[in-house]
Amino acid sequence: MSRTVYAGLADGNPRNWITSDRLTRFPVLLAILAKRGDTAAFDIIAAEFEEWCKQKHAVVYAPLAAAMRKLRPTPNEDHSHPARG
Repeated sequence: MSRTVYAGLADGNPRNWITSDRLTRFPVLLAILAKRGDTAAFDIIAAEFEEWCKQKHAVVYAPLAAAMRKLRPTPNEDHSHPARG
C-alpha cells in the first residue's frame, strides 16, 4: 500500500497526486521517504514544503515543516526495521 501512496504523492505533476492538499502531501511523503532512508528525495521534498510555507496562506505551517525536517534519515542507517526501545 505504501508504494501506491508514494507513487500518488511523488509525481512531479500535481495533477497526478492522490490529494490536492499540500498539507497532507508533504508530511506523508516525507514520512515515507524517511522510512525508506532516501535522504536525497527527502531533502528535495522538505525544501519544497518549506518554500510552500513562505506563502501567506501557509506561513502558519512553517513550524510543521521545520519539525518534519527533523525526521531526515541519516545516511547508512538501517531503516528497514522499526526502532526498538
